[in-house]
Parts: sequence; structure tokens; C-alpha cells
Amino acid sequence: MSSAFEEGDPSSPIVLVGEAPSHSEIREARPFVGPAGQLLDRLLHSAQIARVTTYILNVFDNQIVKKNQDASKIYSQEGTLLWSSSKGFTEAGIINSAGCRERLEACEANVIVPLGGPALHLCVDVRSPMKWRGSILKGIQGRKVVP
Repeated sequence: MSSAFEEGDPSSPIVLVGEAPSHSEIREARPFVGPAGQLLDRLLHSAQIARVTTYILNVFDNQIVKKNQDASKIYSQEGTLLWSSSKGFTEAGIINSAGCRERLEACEANVIVPLGGPALHLCVDVRSPMKWRGSILKGIQGRKVVP
């Protein structure tokens, strides 16, 4: 299965969780195909992990807005606050990220790799990926979460 929101096999051992599709992802109907995706592909290659062996999701299924390039707050296209680094998910953010949470709970991955604050917060109740980068945390259904 492939869409701007998800790609790969839910029975993969590793799931990568991004924030949301960009213009590139929506145009190509695949996650992580823009500049961030090119970086991801290089990092996966250097770790000797084939992208096709992973399951890739986005927290939000629609494009998001970061006002003034401020990554600490994420808004919907309509201007509704979805997530902030200080308070986490808003009610609208919880509703908007529910599909990702359900897919994470249903997938078979043993390792979840959140790529960014909202993805980390969705997997464990932590909002600072820089502080936890490379740590092994216990997350959804006891799975390993490695920011």
C-alpha cells in the first residue's frame, strides 16, 4: 500500500513515523520523497536498511503549517493548532492523529522510529526528540521506540 500518508508493509519489523506529507509527497502519493525523504534514504542506506523493509507512516494525514518556520507549533491548513512542544497534542491534534495511532497499534513492528516531536509524543509521552535521540524507550504496546 502506498499513499502520501503511508507506505510499506505493516508486518515490517521497523516503522518510521514522520510528521505529515508535504507538497512533494501529495503530488507523488508517497511519504518521504522530497528533501527529507532523500536524507532518510541516505541514512537508511548508511545503516544498511532497505527502505522497502520498513513501514512508513505520518502522524498527520494532511499537510501542516509551521508559522514563521517555528517547529514548536504545528497547525492544520485551516489554522487550527494541532500540537505544540510545550503542551503536546490539542483535541484537534488527537483527532487528526488517531489514524496513525491505530495503524501503529495494528502493525507488527518491533521497533518504532519517530522522526520529530509529534511522532515521538504519539509513541511515548515525551515531546523533546533531541533529548532522547538514540535512546531506547518503551512505547506503544511495549515496543521499542528509538527517536
